[in-house]
Amino acid sequence: MSIGLDQDGHPVHYPENPERFMFDREVSALFSDMAKRSIPNYHEAHASHVRMLRSWMKPGAKILDVGASRGAFIQTLINEYKSLWDIGAIEIDAIDNSPDMCAYLHRDFPKVRVQCLDLSSAQFLDRPQPQYDVVCVNYCIQFVDPHFQMAVLRTLMNMVKLGGVLIFGHKAKHYGFAGDAANEEYIRFRINNGYTREEIEAKTVALRGSMWPVDHATLMRELKVNFSEVEETFRFMQFVNIFCVK
Repeated sequence: MSIGLDQDGHPVHYPENPERFMFDREVSALFSDMAKRSIPNYHEAHASHVRMLRSWMKPGAKILDVGASRGAFIQTLINEYKSLWDIGAIEIDAIDNSPDMCAYLHRDFPKVRVQCLDLSSAQFLDRPQPQYDVVCVNYCIQFVDPHFQMAVLRTLMNMVKLGGVLIFGHKAKHYGFAGDAANEEYIRFRINNGYTREEIEAKTVALRGSMWPVDHATLMRELKVNFSEVEETFRFMQFVNIFCVK
């Protein structure tokens, strides 16, 4: 649970369940601050990717944000293509599995169609899904049970129209001494952004029960089979952003 603010005004937060990190009401309320302080290039990647979509943002374009959380990608997209959005020329859908996140999305983006949906559920995997000109999947595949990760990834890839774009961000699995050194550098990144070692350690323990990073080489192989262009746009240690064209 949150125990107040640090000297810079940032919330000091410990998971409600120390053994499993959840996107509950408190995390949803704090998420915007939490994301920019703990996900490298969070806003920079959104801004660059949205600008890179200029050729795809035409009347009739359909966009899906998967794991939309508090809607940072959606807001960046709306800001950049406001004229199209204001006249209803583009459509945006959002998926998140947290009811609390979805409540914020409904409140903040009333024109966006929001689904509260578990990606590993039969409702997602066993039913035909619509296709989109752009599918954004940022930092949610690692929160899918490992038994379903590849099935979820393939379903998401199939939801991109021919000629469309997949924007993908993930925290990759790390290995060996180099991986451990990179992880320490990421810890330093969070400390530089106001987190204490105690907070980091508490979240690390909780995330072991809810986050399973994917091997980056495996992910890239899957993407290259399904997309004609696969371009890494941002990387900081284990955190990778990828822009793919089908």
